[in-house]
Amino acid sequence: MITTVIIDDHPVVPVGMRTVLEAAPEVAVVAEGATGHEALRLLQEQRPDVLVLDLNLPGLNGLEVTRQLCAQAAPPAILILTVHDDAQTVMGLLESGATGYILKDEALETLVCAVRAAARGESWLSPAVANEV
Repeated sequence: MITTVIIDDHPVVPVGMRTVLEAAPEVAVVAEGATGHEALRLLQEQRPDVLVLDLNLPGLNGLEVTRQLCAQAAPPAILILTVHDDAQTVMGLLESGATGYILKDEALETLVCAVRAAARGESWLSPAVANEV
């Protein structure tokens, strides 16, 4: 089972992500949160395999959460889910330790493929992001 935590501050987004992810028999969403501080707390409590993390969050943003998690021993695979596709943002997050980068305009079903890849230790980049990198 691939345990997953979703962090996004828009209430409708995690609902859609949970629905799509839990349709995959090997994925379980174990927690959801809406802030960077919640992300850090939930990761300590749940120890998931994969974190799906929005970039723009109240309090700590996704970049700072990624940096803090990757400074710890055995961080989860971190998939950034955002609308930002500029090279500087993408490279900053990947250099900080993010496993993958998914644009919010991708089909939700893409998220399942990305979570599976991240759980296997593989990187995942949206095609538009891959072109930037």
